[in-house]
Amino acid sequence: MTNSLQIDKNEQTAQLVWTVIIVSFFLIQAVIWTVAISITSNDQSHVVLVDYDQKSLHWDESQASRRASKALGWQTSLKIDAAADIVGNRLVTLTLHDRNDQPIPQPTVELIAFHRGQAANQQSVRLQSTLPGIYEGIVQIRKQGQWQFSGTIRNSGDQFYFDEQQFIELVRK
Repeated sequence: MTNSLQIDKNEQTAQLVWTVIIVSFFLIQAVIWTVAISITSNDQSHVVLVDYDQKSLHWDESQASRRASKALGWQTSLKIDAAADIVGNRLVTLTLHDRNDQPIPQPTVELIAFHRGQAANQQSVRLQSTLPGIYEGIVQIRKQGQWQFSGTIRNSGDQFYFDEQQFIELVRK
């Protein structure tokens, strides 16, 4: 009888060890998935575009609008100050002229800026006229790298779109 009790105890110990090993594998897997999900959900380079399905349905209209914008012949030049203040604010200056190199009278200029590695952190700025054909605003640039600047200019029913990429270096004033 002593022998069979010894076997039962050995068997119970083996069952316990194997149960702990199997449960440990499940727990390790759960920890890995939790860490992976938290990393990806907090990743600033990942962005979900709002109304992407509607934008894709209206792709042809969007492209026609871009072609009409290009046909206007307006010219833009975007300049970002090299130096930033302590919090990363930089002056953005847009020069805008029509096809005859004349300033556009009183347009509305909206700019969207974001770091290409952090597309989820988009900044929207309405640029203000400082001189005829010159529009300025402040964009907070805290990260060095490739930045995307996209804008829409509206004037008397016309819309003009521009996109520009610039490599920005961190320089403090």
